[in-house]
Amino acid sequence: MANVKKTVAWFIAKKALIKFAEGDDSYTVADNVMKASDFEKYPISKGDTVEVSIEDEEVTFMKKDTTEKKEEPKTEAPKEEVAEVVEEDVQTFVVEGVFTNTKENKKSVKFKDEKINGKKWTVISEELAKSEFKDIGLVANNSVSVVISDGVITKVTVLGEVEAPKEEKKAESKTEAKSSTAKKYSTNSTGSSIERQCALKGAVEIVKTLLETKTLENNKVKEAIVDLTKVCYKAIQEA
Repeated sequence: MANVKKTVAWFIAKKALIKFAEGDDSYTVADNVMKASDFEKYPISKGDTVEVSIEDEEVTFMKKDTTEKKEEPKTEAPKEEVAEVVEEDVQTFVVEGVFTNTKENKKSVKFKDEKINGKKWTVISEELAKSEFKDIGLVANNSVSVVISDGVITKVTVLGEVEAPKEEKKAESKTEAKSSTAKKYSTNSTGSSIERQCALKGAVEIVKTLLETKTLENNKVKEAIVDLTKVCYKAIQEA
């Protein structure tokens, strides 16, 4: 592929990730490119012009263009900033609720017992907001893996539904028997729910590692999470 000139939107040397002002996608930088240049001594910053070659979503050649005047990237419509996040961040949560701000035409989601940089509600991207919450899996009690970029959720993957504790239906004639049964059920239900969530999170972490080491294909992520969740849950039960 022929080299092209692009304007840098941001570059994270420690993560080997770069994004250009000319598009919405971020790219990994090949190991040979990272080793060939000392980016601490000769940094590449926002607004710099670089000559790059991109192959299979990876930057295989990159050189800072010093012949052209440094220009700021084109101004884009401001986005709702919920958290100061520069690179993409993949996390797993359980949905508690959703909200639509009709005045600002924005949609947000809140996760159970979780906050994104200290805030309860996280905005979803304009592209995701075009769909209904239920169509993208943002439904209460759903366990989801989300991609957060610049404080905005840009991708949602449904991992499964977290079961809520079931109500005890069996009636006992004696008060003490009822109390004992309710206490035992509450403990078992809560423990089971926590163990399922732990198993699911453990499976997600394993899948993330497999993706980073390129030992798992993207189209097999959901299947791997389902299988690994079962394995992790069984291991927790037998521990």
